[in-house]
Amino acid sequence: MSSIKKKAISGTIWTVVGYGGSQILRLGANIILTRLLVPELFGLMALMNTFITGLKLFSDLGIRPSIIRSPRGDDPVFINTGWTLQVIRGFGLWIACCLIAWPVAQLYDNPDLIWLLPIVGSTTIMSGFSSTALVTLNRKMNFRIITLFPLAVQIISLAVTIIWACFHKTIWALVVGSLTSSMINMIISHRLDPKVSNRFMLDKESLEELVSFGRWVFLATIMTFLAEQADKLLLGKFLSLEMLGVYVVAFTLADVPRKAFRQVSQNVMMPIIASQKELPRKQLRNKILKKTLVSLDCISSHS
Repeated sequence: MSSIKKKAISGTIWTVVGYGGSQILRLGANIILTRLLVPELFGLMALMNTFITGLKLFSDLGIRPSIIRSPRGDDPVFINTGWTLQVIRGFGLWIACCLIAWPVAQLYDNPDLIWLLPIVGSTTIMSGFSSTALVTLNRKMNFRIITLFPLAVQIISLAVTIIWACFHKTIWALVVGSLTSSMINMIISHRLDPKVSNRFMLDKESLEELVSFGRWVFLATIMTFLAEQADKLLLGKFLSLEMLGVYVVAFTLADVPRKAFRQVSQNVMMPIIASQKELPRKQLRNKILKKTLVSLDCISSHS
C-alpha cells in the first residue's frame, strides 16, 4: 500500500471518528440544553449565526486552501501575509455585523439583535487572530492534532454553555459558549506548532497569489451560502423563533452524513491532492477518483 493511500485511509478514519465524536458531544449537549433553555433561544442564536456565516462566506478569501495548495505554503512570508489578511478580514466582519444589526432587528422584529449581533460577531475578530498552525498541520497531513484539537475546544465550550445555562437560562448561555470557543481556539492555536509564529506582514507577490486564488473561492462560497443558509433566513422570517430553534436542532442531526463527507473532503482529500498537483491531469484525475472511493468506503465502515 502506497504512503499516500495510507495517509488517505488514516486521515479519513481520524476525520470520521473525530466528527462522530463531535456529533455525539453536540447531541448530548442539545439534549441537556433543550431542557434548560427554551427553543426560542436556539432559533435566535441560529439566526445570528446564519448572518455571520453569510458575511464570512461573502468575504471568503480562500486563505486556508491557498496555503494548502500553494508551493509557497511553507514560506513564512506567504503564511504571514495570509494571516494578516485574515486579521483584517476579522475586523471587517465585526464592523459589518455592527452595521447590519439594526436592519436585521427591524426585519425580524427582534430588538435584541441590535446588541446581540455585534457581541456574537466579535468571534470573527478572534477567528482572525487565530494561528495558521492548524492550516499548516493540515497541509502536512497531521490528522491527529487537527482532529483532537477542535474536539477539546468543543468539550470546554459546551461545558461552559451547560454550566451557565444551569444558573442563567437566557441567551447568554449560548453567547458565552460561542465566545469561549473562539477565545480558546485563538489562544491555543498559537501553541500547536512551534515552527509557526504569525506576525503582521504584507508581501506584494504573496498578496497577488492569495487574491488571485481567492476570487474563485468567493464565487463558490456565494453559491454555498444560498444553498445551505437560505432556509434559515426564510424560516426565521415566516416562522417563530421557537419553531426555527426546533428546526435547526433537527436539521443538524439529519445533516450529519453530508457534513462528514465534507470534512473528509476538506481535511483529507484537499491536502493529498495538493501534494500531487504536479502530476499529469489525467493521472491526477484517476488518483482523485480512487481516493474518493477509499474515503467513501471508510465512512461507510465507520458510520
